[in-house]
Amino acid sequence: MSEAVEALVARRGVPGAAFGADDKELTPIEGYRSDFESQLASSRNEPEWLRDVRRSAMGRFEQDGFPTMKNEDWHFTSIAPIAERSFAPAKPGASISPDVVSRFTYGQNWHTFVFVNGRLINGEREVPAGVSVRSLRNSIEADDETLRQSFAKLATPESGAFTALNTAFARDGAVMRIAADTVVEKPVHLLFITDASSENAVVHLHNLVSAGRHSQCTIIESHVALGSDIYFSNSVSEVHVSEGARLGHYKLQSESRNAFHVGTVQVSQARDSRYESFSFATGARLSRTNIYTALAGEAAEAVLNGLYMVDGSQQVDHQTRIEHVAPH
Repeated sequence: MSEAVEALVARRGVPGAAFGADDKELTPIEGYRSDFESQLASSRNEPEWLRDVRRSAMGRFEQDGFPTMKNEDWHFTSIAPIAERSFAPAKPGASISPDVVSRFTYGQNWHTFVFVNGRLINGEREVPAGVSVRSLRNSIEADDETLRQSFAKLATPESGAFTALNTAFARDGAVMRIAADTVVEKPVHLLFITDASSENAVVHLHNLVSAGRHSQCTIIESHVALGSDIYFSNSVSEVHVSEGARLGHYKLQSESRNAFHVGTVQVSQARDSRYESFSFATGARLSRTNIYTALAGEAAEAVLNGLYMVDGSQQVDHQTRIEHVAPH
């Protein structure tokens, strides 16, 4: 760690510390660098390949900075409220009662996995046959070989600043694999809760989903809040849909009305696969959802739909893209 970076970490790590005449308060990007170095130092047990990926992603984020409205992909959305504010990594959340969880399952009997402030705290002991759901954190600790093959492969740091920032920081999320020929009757619900102690916090979630050959499954991804804090949720999902597989992916964004939400879903579809996405946004002060899919195999099919229901000064932006890599 260079002397300059050490100075940043020292200044960031002392809340309310007085600055000398020559000192300046950290810029938001300097704050992210400081937090990155602190997390890297406290995660020395991570595989070296992953640490290298994180370093490269952080460097890319610093090089490119946050997008502005001069960027074609962000021409209609100003993310200045995010770029000009400092957010610190969210602290681990407390346990959540079943009554609270039931509020967000809407009376449905889904296979539900609960994350609080970005960490998995509760998952069903019995998952459907042919389905594996584990936390990204556990996969990192186990140095899962499939993690090496899939993390930051579809949603690369080069694809955008928010993805680069997520790649640098994300330490939890869902790693879900559906075995070939498996038909999952009930939806799998990934419930991401931000609790009421998250003022000025940032949560970076990273999900990896692999739907095996000729499998069928529906995933519901919910982002909800227990309070009205100002926080930043930055999520990335990398989804691979294998040959002949059918995957439904339904996202509900119901963050705090004072929060900021950026979510990116990057999909790769093999031959004869079908990916159906529906994104519903009703929360957050400012939210942006990117849903990108690549039809990498012949006769692959994608359906990308969305809906928003907001009022007042809330701003919602959805961007979709279908890339026809192979003939339809």
